[in-house]
Amino acid sequence: MPLGGPPSFNTSGHQFSLFNANPSFPIGGHQPPAAAPIPFIQPSHVQIPSFIPPAYQAPPTPIAPPMFGNNCGCTIQPATHCTSGPAIGARNLETYMKNNFGGTRTEIFNCRDVRGGATTSLHGEGRAVDFYANKADGNRAFEALQTIACQNGIQEIIWDKQIWTDGKGVRPYNGVHPHHDHVHIGLNKCGAEKFDLK
Repeated sequence: MPLGGPPSFNTSGHQFSLFNANPSFPIGGHQPPAAAPIPFIQPSHVQIPSFIPPAYQAPPTPIAPPMFGNNCGCTIQPATHCTSGPAIGARNLETYMKNNFGGTRTEIFNCRDVRGGATTSLHGEGRAVDFYANKADGNRAFEALQTIACQNGIQEIIWDKQIWTDGKGVRPYNGVHPHHDHVHIGLNKCGAEKFDLK
C-alpha cells in the first residue's frame, strides 16, 4: 500500500478505494445496484371513505298541506222548524256521496220529527242526507266521512247502530231506526250552506 494515499483493496480484479472521491460512482466503473422501492401497505385498520359526503344543507321548509272544505266545524245545531226544501250544501253532499261511494239512492228533505221523538228532524230543515248502500259501501263511507267532518260542517254520522259526533267519537246508537241500510249524514247550518266537495 503506497504511503500517503487512501487505503485500497482489490476484489475480483477491481480496485476500490475506501475514500472514494465520487461516492455515487465507485472506483472500477461499476454502479452499485439501486435499492428496491419499499411497497406501501395500507394498514388494515384504516378505512378510507368511498365517497365525500356533500356539504350540509338545511332541509327545505315544509309546505303546508292544501286546505279543503269550508272550515264550518262540526258543532251540533239541532233543527227547529221545517223549511221549504233541501239546502244547497245538502244537495252538494248528495252528489259527493254518489261520486265517491256509489250507493243505491239518497234522500234529503222530509218535513217530520225525529223518529221516536218530538223535535224537528234535520231532514225537516233540508240539511241531512240519507245515503242508502250495501254493507261494504256503508262501512267505507262511515269511516271516510269522519275524517272530513269538521272541515266541512258535518255534525253527525249514523250507520248500522253506530253514531259519530265530534268530541264523543263513535259509540252505539240506540235510536228507533238502526240505520242498517243507510248512512245518515247531518250538516250544521254552515255546512248546509257551504258544503261543496266533489
